[in-house]
Amino acid sequence: MKHLTLMLRWEWLHLWRNQLITVSIVLGAVYVGFFFLLKNTVNLNALVLFMVYNDPVVTAFLFAGVLLMFEKNQATLQPLGVLPVHPRAYILSKVIALSLLALAMALIMSLAMQGTQIHYAHYITGVLLGATQFALLGIWVAAASRSLNAFIAKSAGVLLPMLAPFAGVYGLVPAPLLYFIPGYASLIVLQASVETVPALLLVGAYAYALLSIGLFYLLALKGFKKAAH
Repeated sequence: MKHLTLMLRWEWLHLWRNQLITVSIVLGAVYVGFFFLLKNTVNLNALVLFMVYNDPVVTAFLFAGVLLMFEKNQATLQPLGVLPVHPRAYILSKVIALSLLALAMALIMSLAMQGTQIHYAHYITGVLLGATQFALLGIWVAAASRSLNAFIAKSAGVLLPMLAPFAGVYGLVPAPLLYFIPGYASLIVLQASVETVPALLLVGAYAYALLSIGLFYLLALKGFKKAAH
């Protein structure tokens, strides 16, 4: 627990020094502006799902990967491999910091959702589940990349399938065809925050999201151990 606390403080400092917190604040303000401009012209529920899932959650993936790439380039991962800090603390600190940052952005967005009834339990949980999924995937992809360009190239192969569930939300593809995609589980939880979702589907989404997080954690842990040695 002590190591996790220390690593978490380092993650916040790292986010601040690399101006990623500032970037998040600016993006949040821009999205709030979009909500106010578009709320009377588009389906606000669909807009909420798109913006909240696309920005804070995908940001967790990109920030996790970029931070790890910075650390690889600065040769700070190798010392971590020999220090008495378990890789679990490194991964959890990144996931916690980025998930909380994603949640803060999502809550800022919710301030602009006037006229939309939000179930905040599902809203908050959906953001945290999705951000955790994407942060772990970001660590996994970055750990297997030798350069920032390689990370960006590999990211497309991960992000496109994880974002495919939007085709189901907008009715472009039958939803059952997308149930196997882990990202759809957290999107269903988010969907339950602004509209009615069948109880059985919602319970299944929670279970599948947690199961996928366990799998992504193992992938991230294996990738980090290999990158740190």
